[in-house]
Order: sequence, then structure tokens, then C-alpha cells
Amino acid sequence: MRRCCKKDKISPEAIVRRSHPVNAYIQQSTLVLFLIVSIQFTVLGDAVSTIGYGAPWGQGSPLQWSGDIGPLSGGYNGRCAIADFDRDGDADIVVNYPFGGGAINTMWGLFYYKNTGEQNLAAVPIFESPRRLDFQEEQFAIPLAYDWNRDGLPDLIVDGILYINIGEAQFVQSEKIPHFPKNTKCLLDWNADNVIDCLVSDTLPGNAWPSPAVWQPDEPPYTDDGIWKGGAFRNTLRLFLGTNQNGDIAWLDQGLLHAGGNELEVYGEADPVWADWDRDGDADLIVGAQTELIYFENIGNSNEPLLQRGKRIRVGDAFSVPGLFLRPALLFGTPTEPPDLILAQESGCLTLLRFHGLDPRSVPSFSSEEELMQRNPLLDAGCLSVISVHDWDNDQDLDIISGNSYGEVLLFENEGNTENPKFQRRQRLTADGIPIVVKGGANGSIQGPGEAHFGYTCPVVIDWNRDSAPDLILSDIWGKYTYYERDKKTYLLKRGVPICVEGGRVDTYKPSWVWQPPQDDELVTQWRCQPAVVDWDGDGIHDLITLDSEGFLALFRGVKETAAPVVRPPQRAFLYENESPIRITPGKAGRSGRARIVVVDWDQDGDRDIVRGCTHAGDHDDPRFADYERAAVWYENQGDDQHFRFRGCVLHHMDTISFCGHATSPAIVDWDNDGKLDLLLGTEDGLIYFFANEVLIKPNDG
Repeated sequence: MRRCCKKDKISPEAIVRRSHPVNAYIQQSTLVLFLIVSIQFTVLGDAVSTIGYGAPWGQGSPLQWSGDIGPLSGGYNGRCAIADFDRDGDADIVVNYPFGGGAINTMWGLFYYKNTGEQNLAAVPIFESPRRLDFQEEQFAIPLAYDWNRDGLPDLIVDGILYINIGEAQFVQSEKIPHFPKNTKCLLDWNADNVIDCLVSDTLPGNAWPSPAVWQPDEPPYTDDGIWKGGAFRNTLRLFLGTNQNGDIAWLDQGLLHAGGNELEVYGEADPVWADWDRDGDADLIVGAQTELIYFENIGNSNEPLLQRGKRIRVGDAFSVPGLFLRPALLFGTPTEPPDLILAQESGCLTLLRFHGLDPRSVPSFSSEEELMQRNPLLDAGCLSVISVHDWDNDQDLDIISGNSYGEVLLFENEGNTENPKFQRRQRLTADGIPIVVKGGANGSIQGPGEAHFGYTCPVVIDWNRDSAPDLILSDIWGKYTYYERDKKTYLLKRGVPICVEGGRVDTYKPSWVWQPPQDDELVTQWRCQPAVVDWDGDGIHDLITLDSEGFLALFRGVKETAAPVVRPPQRAFLYENESPIRITPGKAGRSGRARIVVVDWDQDGDRDIVRGCTHAGDHDDPRFADYERAAVWYENQGDDQHFRFRGCVLHHMDTISFCGHATSPAIVDWDNDGKLDLLLGTEDGLIYFFANEVLIKPNDG
């Protein structure tokens, strides 16, 4: 990318503009700035973890892929700032990755990606592996790059916390900036008075997401006709003007922005950037929404902006972007050209959109997304990785198949061997030549139409028809189960068919809050569950073990293995020692499902135990179980394949670690080929963490 590579000659003015995204055309030296004095600083080091992200190999460290250069690996739901933080002439990136529900050992916090100054063949910049700056408490805040103390080095502001850049992208943390508006998404000079102003995102009344309707335990969130009872997912922007008050700065609330005579609103989050896109001397607004970018032209002037009604922006050949929750940041090149955009999004990846000029509507247009590159990339499935480990290509080593929140099914093919796994870049699996993608649509998600573009795919690889070609079973956002048969000769997947329940009456097996009646006897249980597929009763036919409609662990015995698999109605065949059936979650609607089930002889005593992933979204019949929702828990078979004892977390240091926010996805294999069972764990950040046998609880550990 020509404009951010240090091989080019970039003027000092251009560097200032790029590192200072307040206004590209206002000289930084003329802005009124207010310094914080008499504060205590803490120098930020390279924050590390002893378990999980940043840990030594085998102690929960994420898997890497085999290439030296690959797509930039990120955490969950990233938000980024672009600036030349180390003053070497190219644009670096700081990303704030949050975590959900307490997943403190995943990839979260503030991360610094240094630009190497190199590019790949497509002229996309290559970054170093990230350096963790801080475990940021204000998790969902946008990091803002701004030279607060006017020393020529871009500093960071994260929800009012000031990080002073002391050189070489080393930061010290100060106290909070007084009166700084919470949830600020953009710094700018709205009215050209040389004082920084703030744009703050705000939810329109009745539009909180997830909607409160998700959590109502006794009332389904949809009508019988599939009409959503909750609010929409619409947000707006609020303007705070900065004023000089006796040498201090205060930001005064000016109310909601208007566009075209009405309150500005977008579907999804509202993440703005401010620049002169049409080169008419005043700045215009681009706002990132859930799946699209919206342009609001300023038809006023620099002192009194007046926004027109929003227009959708073309990105490549479409008016939408495949990602979700688009959060643009400005990437300035030269003073005479509008900036490019870097998009952060829920998947954690960062992509480049190159400015292509104005289209016939006088609206900015951009190139299709190009993934930013980094050195030593990690295996990254996007967001909410749900994994299945199997020799997919029959070459005698273990590959990884993963679902994600976007509804894809991804293959990480092992091109190494069992002693030295090496993974290719992820590729999407196809069926009948069409990529497998599941979407909730307008009424498929129990959390409402705000998740129309989610799919929550949960794959299991199993040779269902026993023809030596591994097949695919997929559950999803709908709570349905689909079987994709593998052609034995071509090894290609055929079109998926639903797994059905013998005898009909399937409406009695679906959860009460699922509005849509199952079609053609198809199996529908709780959403986002990954079943165990195993011949549990020894009759030579595979069975499904998953949740029933009320959250109990249930056995769906296989009837026949054909192109249209059939199972019998559910049996609560798994009991505690006191004869009560095992219930994974009693939660309803939005608190339901999310169980990932594995059958394995965990304690190596000759019978089959049950291991499941964990989640903080559900409820528990026994509140003590909530203390173990850290990574994965196990139920010990008492020797009769019917009674089980809950044994808690499979990891040592259970009281100090947690990979669980959104649900975790365990896979248990001998990963390092030492004859002992190891644990792979898919998590909300889309990474896949490896735990060697030595850090796992053994049967005699209690």
C-alpha cells in the first residue's frame, strides 16, 4: 500500500495528518490543548499471561499457522487507532480487544501492531506480531490517537484514560482526563474553533441490544408468526463541543446529530470518522453500522456543518461488507488525497479499504476488503471458534475444522505431520461447490433480528455412513442439525440434508420459545450446541448426544445411516449418582443452549466420560457449578454408561483462570503425539488454545 509504506517519502505534514485523526486539514499546532498536571505515571511493559494468550507453549498458548506472514490475528470485537506511534514514517495500529463475561485468559486488552514498512505482493502492509500494552478495563472503548501534550508523538485516549507516548511507542498511563465524555467514538473539530470536540454513540430509546425481550423467561420473544417483540438495534451520535473554561476544558452536550432534517440513525453500532471526502473544504461524516458504511455529506461549512441524509457506500461491488459491527479508522496518506479506511470488526481482523474516488452519486467509494498482514500469525477462525479435530484429508495427521459466529465452516489443513503440525491458511468448506454459510435472517436468532447476519455454526466431523470418508454434521443458530455427506471418490461434500426424528411429532421436541414449527420432521433443539456423535449403545449406528428442549443432556439414538439420517426421540439417559438427570442449563431463550459436548475416556479407566465446554450465558440448577465455568468441565462415568459424577474443571489453577465468556469449545486429542490426551479449546476470540497433558487435572487429582 503506497501511502503507508516507509519506502515512500512522506512529508512531515503528511505524517502529522496521519497520526492526528481529529481533522486532516487543521494544523495540529493551532488546536487548543489542555495538559494534565501533577499526575502519577505507570510505565506500561509488555503485559503477559502465565496461562492462555502470551503463555509458554502448552500452557494455553494459541496455535500458530505455518507461514511466516499471514492475515493479522486479532481478538474479539476489535476497535483500533491508526498513527505513526514510533515516528518511523509509517502507520502503526493500536487495537482494543474486549472480552465477554470474564474470558480473561484470551487475547484481550490494548495491543500495539508495529508497521514493518514492508508490503506483500498486493501492496498490503505487514505488521509485527502484536505487543500487549495493557489489560484495558474500559473494554469496549474506541482507542483514540491524539498528540495531547504537543510533543510530536501521538498519544492514546481510551474512554478518557490518557496514555502518554514517551517515544518508540512506549506509553505511560495517567489518570483520567476530567470531564471526558464517556463512549467517545471520534475526536474532531466540529465547528472549526480549534478546540477538540467529541462524537459519542448513543442508543435510541427502545433499541438496546440484545433487547430485553431476549431475557424474558416466560414469554417467547417472537409471536407465533415470527414477529419480533423486542426493540430494533438502532444507534445515533451525540455531539459534545469542547470549550475553554478558565484554562480547563469542558465538553458540553449539544444533543443528537441530525441529517436531512431528522435525527441521524444507523442500524447497529454507530462508529464515525470525519474527513473531507468530496474535497470541498469541509469535513463529511462516514459512520460504520452493522454491515455497511453510511455517508453523510456536509452541505454546510466548516463552522456550521449541516449533514445530508445518509447514503450507503459501495465497497467493491456491493453496498455491504461481509464483516459485522464495522468500525472504521482513518489512514491518511498525502494532504491532497482523502484517506483510506482501516476496518476493525467483531471478528477481530483488520482490513484495508482503499479510497476509489466519488461514485456517480458523489458518494465516496472504496475497494473490496484486503486483510492486513502480520508476522507469525495465529490460527484465527474469526469469532466464537467451535472446533472439531479430525484427519479431514486422510493424510494421517490431524486437521481442524471450525465454525464461527458468522456462520462459516473453516478448514485449517495440517500440511505437516503428527510430530510437527503446520497449518495452511484457513479456507471455507463448500457443499455442492457452494460455501457453507448459515444465517439467522430476520427471525432465526432467539436474540432478535439484530443477529440476522450471525450463524453460530457448530461442526462435528464424523464418518456417519462408515464409508471411510469423514462427513460433517452441523448445528447452528436455528438449533437445527444438518448432515453433509462426503463423496467417497471425490472427497467433496454433498448438499446438506436435515437430521430428522423418527415418528414425527417433532414440535414436541423443540424449545417452547422457538416460534417456527420444524419442517418435515427435522430435529430442532436448543441453539448453538455442538453434539457428540458416537455409537453410544453399541448397535453399530451413530447416535447424537446433545441438549433436549429443556436443557437436559439427552441421547438421540440413531435409527439408520442413509442420505437422510434419522434419530429416535430424546432420552434423558445421563444421570447423576442420585438418579436425577444431568441438566446442562435450565436457561430459556437467550440464556439457553451453547453446550459443546465431547465423549472421551478422560480418566483412561476404560469407560466413556463426558467433557463439555463452558459458558457464562446460561443458568445452573446447582449454583456451585457456576464456579467451574472456566474452560471445560468433565463428568466421570461411574462404570455403567448411565451414572456420572461431576468432577469440575479439567484445568489446574481453576480459581485463577477463565477462557469462558461466550461458550468454549473443547477438543480432546493426543496433539503432541506423546501418548497422552491433550486439550484444544476454541474460544470467543476465534483463536484455538493448546493445553498439554501436564497442565490438565489427572483422575487422582480429585
